[in-house]
Amino acid sequence: MFMSRLSTVRVCTLVAGADSKLVSRDSWKLSPPASGSEEIVMTRQSHVAFGLIASGVMTLCLTAAQAFGQYCTVQDLGSLSTTFQQSVATGINNSGDVTGWTSITGTRHAFLFQDGVMKDIGTLNNDPFNVSMAAAINNRGQIVGLSTLGVGKKVHAFLFDSGQMIDLGTLSSDPANHTSNASAINDRGQVVGYSETDGAQSHAFLYENGKMIDLGTLPGHVNSGALGINNRGQIVGYSNDGHSSHAFLYENGTMTDLGILPGDSSSAANGINERGQVVGESHSLVEHPFLFDKGAMTNLAAGSSFNGVAEAINNRGDAVGYAESSGHALLFHKGQTIDISQSGGMTFSSAQAINDRGQIAGVVPVPSLGLSGYHAAICTPVK
Repeated sequence: MFMSRLSTVRVCTLVAGADSKLVSRDSWKLSPPASGSEEIVMTRQSHVAFGLIASGVMTLCLTAAQAFGQYCTVQDLGSLSTTFQQSVATGINNSGDVTGWTSITGTRHAFLFQDGVMKDIGTLNNDPFNVSMAAAINNRGQIVGLSTLGVGKKVHAFLFDSGQMIDLGTLSSDPANHTSNASAINDRGQVVGYSETDGAQSHAFLYENGKMIDLGTLPGHVNSGALGINNRGQIVGYSNDGHSSHAFLYENGTMTDLGILPGDSSSAANGINERGQVVGESHSLVEHPFLFDKGAMTNLAAGSSFNGVAEAINNRGDAVGYAESSGHALLFHKGQTIDISQSGGMTFSSAQAINDRGQIAGVVPVPSLGLSGYHAAICTPVK
């Protein structure tokens, strides 16, 4: 069983016929959601991150807030479902290609949005009834994520490349009975994520040259997960001692503890850019978005009224994430924390990724039959 990344991180969940409730962020992590419920898993676990479920009325798990100016125009990417209008964007590359997952008849599938069209990229074993969810896309168009192997079977990390979905296996000698998930991929095709081991633990991995490599944990810890990687091969994620987690940076064969913000008890690193700047979350009772740069961890939202999570950072140093209580999309730009949730005339929420052009992947609420509706969306800066 995979350990929860951060014991108090939460995701909004809507259960059919019930009010919204909060559940553990990672409780679903390597198995599809239970029948009768809809969970939004939005970080690159499918991490995922997380923030909001939108209702057809306006928003569930969202509160009204004043946006900081008009940052961008918002494009609704739609869904491949003709009934439940649900899709989530988790990654975007510098060409503006987007990946994530969409509801499709009876299940959910990973998608690629390219040239104005959302395409189903399928599942492992080419079973249309399997579940797949994409987590990230690189500048070569390669996509990573997770897919079930069949009804009642395990979930495995996948790499989608040149029209083919490849099973990356697990760190276990018995992959059929163990799980894995791919979180990120760089432009060299190196993939990172986490996998169960023969010792029933969860360890961060690096997949390259056809082999999955166990990155281990911080000293004294039992579980870990890799959530981001840059083109220099620097890897970030979390390591857990069974009670709390610490963000790490892995490079040159060494895993380094990045620590926590003063007064907090846990942290996790979600993304890293080519300059080696790391973003993530540090928390105790509330979440704080952090930037780790030049050996120091700082609160990205210091001086603002926001708590929350930083999910990704581009090579210009702009970071994105979301507010803890509302799910509002946040942009961290040159020392400012900017609420961009009301951009483009839509409620743009749960920002998951940002490219070097400043385009941001997130979600918007839409009308839907039955369950609450939400669509993958792109926020493009106003010039």
